[in-house]
Amino acid sequence: LIGPNTRAALKRWQSDVGFPPDGYATAEHLRKLREQVELSHTSHEG
Repeated sequence: LIGPNTRAALKRWQSDVGFPPDGYATAEHLRKLREQVELSHTSHEG
């Protein structure tokens, strides 16, 4: 269900946050992404 553009975006994000950029999401990646989204929402509310 994940196409080449999504996989490429995931690789860029992984590289940006210090994960090996393999293009595959793990539970650890999803936790980090949720953390970033929550921080982003908090900074925009304030």
